[in-house]
Amino acid sequence: MRSTSILLIAVLLIGMSMAAGVPSPKLLSPFQPTCNWSCNAGQINTCCMHLGFRSVVTEFDYIGNGETAEYAYYMKNASLILEEIITKRKYDKSLAPLFEPMTDNFIESKTRRLDITFGLNFVKLFNMDAEKQILEARLELAMDWRDARLVWDKRKFGNVSSIVTTTESIWIPDTCITNTKKLEVVTGQAPQNVRIFSNGSIHMVTAYFTETACSIDANIFPFDKQNCSIPVLSLTYLAKWISLHYRVNTVSSTLVGNGEWLVLNALPIAAKISENLEIGSFLLMIKRVPNFYVYVIALPCFILTSLSIIGMFWSPNHKKEQLAKLSIGLTSLVSLTVLMEMLADAIPKTQAFPLLGIYVVACLGVISMRCDIDFMSIIL
Repeated sequence: MRSTSILLIAVLLIGMSMAAGVPSPKLLSPFQPTCNWSCNAGQINTCCMHLGFRSVVTEFDYIGNGETAEYAYYMKNASLILEEIITKRKYDKSLAPLFEPMTDNFIESKTRRLDITFGLNFVKLFNMDAEKQILEARLELAMDWRDARLVWDKRKFGNVSSIVTTTESIWIPDTCITNTKKLEVVTGQAPQNVRIFSNGSIHMVTAYFTETACSIDANIFPFDKQNCSIPVLSLTYLAKWISLHYRVNTVSSTLVGNGEWLVLNALPIAAKISENLEIGSFLLMIKRVPNFYVYVIALPCFILTSLSIIGMFWSPNHKKEQLAKLSIGLTSLVSLTVLMEMLADAIPKTQAFPLLGIYVVACLGVISMRCDIDFMSIIL
């Protein structure tokens, strides 16, 4: 009696599935509570209607929800690819794709090191603190590497050559930007995405806000140019395991300064510190915009000094005119005091005395010397 009831229920389910256009399920054993029949193309995300240990499988219908057949076809194959490379192959993201037994003489080894390429895509300079020797900037850093465990034959998956997923699914190199006071990932708490290609190559772009140490030479301030290095290296992996490469993917429109500084260029520099450590950097070449200092400090100082010299040296050196000349000189000195205060606020607080400071002090010295001459002429 029980067997007859089960058979009637199965026949009823098959009839309902045929009427709804769903492929007929197989009769399963009471000890097999899984859904194991295929679904229509363009449908993913399995949904099972359970009756005891027997199930009917349906999948999300993209076409029925307003998407195109091409989109549904791609999503089905992308899901199958992700299932193949992660689930079926039992991908372990905690295992690095490195050849650990690599000998120290890796150049002669038939097994290649893992190539990791860094690309600088974008630079936005926010501030240059000359006193603290700190460069504040936003960087977009691309990273490319290859993981042989993520290779698939695109001919078997609808010619899909790449998919996009999150970094939570795969292994990521532990490379980082060093020599920084502060380093933050701009994306915040949102999961970061990577693009995986059919040959196993992986592309990832990360946006950083960084405060990097930068040695500043202010000898020719405000016409100075600075070179700031942003080092990038791996903290864990030895040079015999990985090979680091650097490139700049920027153009002039992606090198953005601020009101005071211009980013002229960015250059990749690779170096090897020791046999076990490779390190590279991106060299930012920046130039100060001197307009403010020229028009607000240097030019008024020049005009004031020129007028003072003309007023104090132009007329004959008569004793009755010495007091008037001294008044002109003292007035000029008071005016230069205001410019000196502005210069003190703007000048970099470094060991080197800058060019603009030397110029203002020279102007102050010329006027002071003439005031001394006039003063001595009056008292004598």
